[in-house]
Order: sequence, then structure tokens, then C-alpha cells
Amino acid sequence: MLGGRANFEANKSPHGATPSCTIRFRGSRHGLEQRIFDVLTAISINIDNTKIRKFAHQCAERRNEMSHFGAHRHGGDYTDFIRDLEKKSAALSILYHVLILHEIGVDEKIINWWIYKGFRSYPIKRAFVEVGLLDKSVLEPRDIASRPVAGGHS
Repeated sequence: MLGGRANFEANKSPHGATPSCTIRFRGSRHGLEQRIFDVLTAISINIDNTKIRKFAHQCAERRNEMSHFGAHRHGGDYTDFIRDLEKKSAALSILYHVLILHEIGVDEKIINWWIYKGFRSYPIKRAFVEVGLLDKSVLEPRDIASRPVAGGHS
């Protein structure tokens, strides 16, 4: 895990209840939100840390709702809740793909090109926009009118 290891400790309750597990991440205790934030900021992909923090908070909140309540706990439409989970899952899938590419030694410039300019950059950027990691302006078409047409004459 990014040069660190997760260690599990059993904490005994003072009342003799079943011990709870705490995850130690890189030698200190962090909540899920902080661990997600740490993982997602391990590589520079031109996303504002404030947006990453908010996304990490939302992911941790959704995970806790599913784990502890089996669904969203604040009412609302269940279909919207599931759609939100799908969007977050799609973005996380891309982000972890990016992290793996980084971990195996792919240069950050190549990773950023893949995200922002590559053949499949639009669906990547759209997934990030849908969860608030990027601004909608990244989806606007670039001005290509001034570029010469391939094989065309000026």
C-alpha cells in the first residue's frame, strides 16, 4: 500500500465486549476519509486537494452508510443513491487504475496525458466531473477550427 502497510490491532473494550479492529496506516491511525485522501493525493494528476478531500469524505460517508445501515440513512430516492454510488465507483476505478500505473513506474506526464488528452480522456474527465473532482469546463470542446485538416490544403 504505497510503501506502507496496514496493520490491524484488536482493541479490548473496558467492559469486556468483543474487541474492535483499528487499521493502522503507515504507523498512525487514520479514518477512512483520510486514507482515501492519502491514496488519491499520492500522485499529481492536477486535481485540487480540496476537491479530493470532499470526494474522499463523500466516499467514506457512502461506505459507512452501506456498511452500517445497509443503505442511505437520510431518506431520499434509493435509485438516486445507487446512481451516486455508481458514479463514485466509476471515478474510483479510474483513480485506482492511475495509482497502479504510477506504482509500476509510468511517468506522471504520460498519466496526465491519458487523463486529459488521450483517446479515452473524455469518459475519464466526465467521470471526474460527475463526482465533483473536475470542473465542467474540462468537457468543453477545444477550438480546433484554427488547426489544419490532416491531408488538407491551406
